[in-house]
Amino acid sequence: MDNLRFSSAPTADSIDASIAQRYPDCEPVAVIGYACHFPEAPDGETFWRNLLEGRECSRRFTREALLAAGLDTAIIDDPCYVNIGTVLDNADCFDATLFGYSRQEAESIDPQQRLFLQAVWHALEHAGYAPGAVPHKTGVFASSRMSTYPGREALNVTEVAQVKGLQSLMGNDKDYIATRAAYKLNLHGPALSVQTACSSSLVAVHLACESLRAGESDMAVAGGVALSFPQQAGYRYQPGMIFSPDGHCRPFDASAEGTWAGNGLGCVVLRRLKDALLSGDPIIAVILSSAVNNDGNRKVGYTAPSVAGQQAVIEEALMLAAIDDRQIGYIETHGTGTPLGDAIEIEALRNVYAPRPPQQRCALGSVKSNVGHLDTAAGIAGLLKTVLAVSRGKIPPMLNFHTPNPALKLEESPFTVPVTAQEWQDEVRYAGVSSFGIGGTNCHMIVASLPDELNISYPAADDGSKSSALLLSAASDTALRQLAADYAAALRENADANNLAFTALRARRLDLPFRLAAPLNHDTAAALSAWAGAKSTSPVYSGHGASGKQVWLFTGQGSHWRTMGQSLYQHSTAFADTLERCFVACRDMLTPSLREAMFNPDSTQLDNMAWAQPAIVAFEIAMTAHWRAEGLKADFAMGHSVGEFAAAVVCGHYTIEQVMPLVCRRGALMQLCASGAMVAVFAQEEALMPLARQFELDLAANNGTRHTVFSGPEARIAEFCAALSQHEIDYRRLSVTGAAHSALLEPILDRFQEACAGLLAKPGQIPLISTLTAELIDEATLNQADYWRRHMRQPVRFIQSIQAARKLGARVFVEMGPDAQLIASGQREYRDDAYWIASARRKQEASAVLNQALLQLYAAGVTLPWADLLAGDGQRISAPCYPFATERYWKERATSACEPADAVLAAGLEVANSAATALELPRLEALKQCATRLHAIYVDRLVQRCTGDAIDNGVDAITIMRHGRLMPRYQQLLQRLLNNCVVDGDYRCAEGRYYRARPIEHQQREILLTELADYCEGYQAIPDTIARAGDRLYDMMSGAEEPVAIIFPQGASDGVEVLYQEFSFGRYFNQIAAGVLRVSSRRVSPISRCAFLKSAAEPAAPPHGCCLNSKTYRRWSTTSPISPHCSPAARSRNSPTMTLCITTSWISNKRRSLRLCGAVLRSYRRG
Repeated sequence: MDNLRFSSAPTADSIDASIAQRYPDCEPVAVIGYACHFPEAPDGETFWRNLLEGRECSRRFTREALLAAGLDTAIIDDPCYVNIGTVLDNADCFDATLFGYSRQEAESIDPQQRLFLQAVWHALEHAGYAPGAVPHKTGVFASSRMSTYPGREALNVTEVAQVKGLQSLMGNDKDYIATRAAYKLNLHGPALSVQTACSSSLVAVHLACESLRAGESDMAVAGGVALSFPQQAGYRYQPGMIFSPDGHCRPFDASAEGTWAGNGLGCVVLRRLKDALLSGDPIIAVILSSAVNNDGNRKVGYTAPSVAGQQAVIEEALMLAAIDDRQIGYIETHGTGTPLGDAIEIEALRNVYAPRPPQQRCALGSVKSNVGHLDTAAGIAGLLKTVLAVSRGKIPPMLNFHTPNPALKLEESPFTVPVTAQEWQDEVRYAGVSSFGIGGTNCHMIVASLPDELNISYPAADDGSKSSALLLSAASDTALRQLAADYAAALRENADANNLAFTALRARRLDLPFRLAAPLNHDTAAALSAWAGAKSTSPVYSGHGASGKQVWLFTGQGSHWRTMGQSLYQHSTAFADTLERCFVACRDMLTPSLREAMFNPDSTQLDNMAWAQPAIVAFEIAMTAHWRAEGLKADFAMGHSVGEFAAAVVCGHYTIEQVMPLVCRRGALMQLCASGAMVAVFAQEEALMPLARQFELDLAANNGTRHTVFSGPEARIAEFCAALSQHEIDYRRLSVTGAAHSALLEPILDRFQEACAGLLAKPGQIPLISTLTAELIDEATLNQADYWRRHMRQPVRFIQSIQAARKLGARVFVEMGPDAQLIASGQREYRDDAYWIASARRKQEASAVLNQALLQLYAAGVTLPWADLLAGDGQRISAPCYPFATERYWKERATSACEPADAVLAAGLEVANSAATALELPRLEALKQCATRLHAIYVDRLVQRCTGDAIDNGVDAITIMRHGRLMPRYQQLLQRLLNNCVVDGDYRCAEGRYYRARPIEHQQREILLTELADYCEGYQAIPDTIARAGDRLYDMMSGAEEPVAIIFPQGASDGVEVLYQEFSFGRYFNQIAAGVLRVSSRRVSPISRCAFLKSAAEPAAPPHGCCLNSKTYRRWSTTSPISPHCSPAARSRNSPTMTLCITTSWISNKRRSLRLCGAVLRSYRRG
């Protein structure tokens, strides 16, 4: 970022005084960011380099390229045709996933709007603000060219009242460019589309400045876009018009004959200068003033420029800037290179600057010599060139200037035209920018560099508080890897790691679904590069934001260690206060105190269960308080053995004062039985139980499918271990002082149940999964007289509880205990399919473990105030911008493969239009949206069932088929299901691999089914059938269930019948088919054959509502038998078809009729 460095903000009073002294009579506006895409320049740095190098950014098109673009050979061969123009690379590409557009909607939007939306995103990032999370009231002021996007041809004035028609209108009309950006980026200031022809984008900047000065905006984005299709077009030269005969623009040159049409876009981010200085924004340049007027009729014609109009607007801008015209060192002219336009513009400038001494020369330039005339984006191109010139102290050369036009008499003016780049060393550099529109709207703007006294720089704070991690997010895995590579490159280019992380945290989006968190150290750049290259060993944390629900895990005995919690007690108020409350609650039960046992490094009390168990529970309740203070929230909780007491408190069933004394009692009673031993065996429970029973051991815990714990007398455990060794079964003896969950506890069970007698649970706020039952339980279960007795004696069903949580949608597991025991167990089962996060680890520094946990939580998609939790002192600096996807979204111009529609098509259209009036389109559109979301849920569930979360890294259809063991005959169906998700914007596909494009809302399934029923006109059979088919989709495609049995349970076909026969949408298409078939049956020769190709459940019958006579029906009906796969009801009642598809074997020359018939059906099916 240019000029200003950042640190603690200066005072408002000091800034007011400095501004008042420098600008006593104007209201300056700061340019704090920008973005652009001009010919041969996808970004601002390339644009500036092209300007300094004097590069003409046009392209000469080959004949092949012009033909491919659709130009007629007669045009190409015309002697007046000029095959030169500009091309914006990837203009047909868009990051639809990032902005939440489906493919269909993205393709309905003119690329002008799409590219401008992306430019606003980058401009905000360049200014140091996260798109979508700008804290200031921000306006958008934008202009665009008339749409020439082929997709606009789908717009029909009679279809504007329909969803697709309205989408096409909004996607291609100039009115919506500003509001689309405001909507997608959550900007709340004025959003205005500005249309003053060639001066539009500079007028947009003028209006933005005025909005800031009036206080209706606190920040503004302003600019314009000009993009025509096909880009490879060229033009026909006509003498006397604006375009040159050779495709070159030569402003003020003796050989100037016009300009050429360009494509491009740009925008700037603006704030009041005072606000920018107070906020530490990057100030690139200062806009002192601007003025707008119109020529009126003081000229020879509507399209002609006016000396008086241009002179007046320049004089007004200078007056508002309150500077002397002699201070202006450069003027970016409108400079079209036409003899008339150049002469009028120079005359107007000479009239303003005539009093200027000859030695005070003023340079002239015109960006049109580089990029052509960008009409609605011409002003912003000139402004950006000028902003960069005053900021960087260089004046770019004017291209194609060799001999001054003698008619301009430049030698008698204070103006000079630089032909090489010039240093500009004025202390404060002032410039003017002109943009004049056809129709007479003129705009002039005064721009200056930031004076040294306002170029405030502060030393960075040095209190040791540094950013600890780099957080990145993106809308896709591909974009995230590119972003990681870009940040790695920035670090290697000596960007300060702390400031770079600070910028990413404060000035970039952190809430996109694909996440990456990298600890800051000397290996960060290498780690980012490794991860970007898909090297799995990279020490960073990554994940997908749609990770699922969160479970808090509470560890049992064996996790404790001396001084656990002491460090966090000193640094976390929430932890300390809660732990103190636990100390007080069991003060009368323990001597020495629990505090002494936990924090005295020489104490041995934690070797005794009377202290160890309450210490574990107290630590976990306090750790939960710490996380809650940070903003963490749980969806479920579960506790392992004694940890379930902590879970019950955290869920709200009990208070600390109820539970802590009871846990002290529990530990003391178990200490009385402190004999016996425990062993963890790494094999399946079923295989071990016969051997365990042989040695009379008890199953104490099932921690995994191959992780089982047994308890019993020491001697029996020793014999058991010897037998395990003989069978070469892996095991590990546990360092415990008793045999928990075994028969050795029988003598104390009655006494413990008596101690629990007064314990009364109340309804909880967080669902509790019991590791006794491996189910969700409520206060009624907890209040059973023997619940905690059984909990002490019976085995811990930990892995079954984890499985229950996963069925409920849990994928994020956070352990609250003093060591990561449960994390280790869970990771053995679901390492790649869940996030396992420890809050503490034995003998490790609390702050380091918690910081690592924060990074893991971020990667898992958890929402927390990250800028507050991880921010240290830092400065916003130049940082990589978001790498937009370059996926093509394009709607080709409609081409007709047949002759104009005849009576067949007319009949279908007539019926379609008349029958449509009876449809409740808003309700049907809502039904479609609801069904689309359910489709994504069911398909994503199928993919997860087959491949787990492999789709996060991309998976192809064949892999899904193989891993899910789906029936080969369903491969095409699977491909269609996946492609539909791509069309709907839920998935994206790259090189045959499918990725999630956005989070799939699995938890909304029940709500959506209920909502769907509301749209089904009372036919409950429709949502019931959809739910049945969706829930059993995997079973059907894997061959476990017969589809007919699912769709037609007990032979009933109600769900299908009502959809295609009774439901309004089905009746609508039946009427269209009837109309088409009636006419087609009259027009097609009897020797033509036509068949209804039916799905597996279709009988041989025309659609319901086809009123064909018997002769016609016999001609059109099929002779094939009814499918044996049909439901009995369908066969017996000759029920309507599920899908109509007309194909033909052509014998006569009447092919066109049936082609059109099929086109009607296909088009309305897509609609």
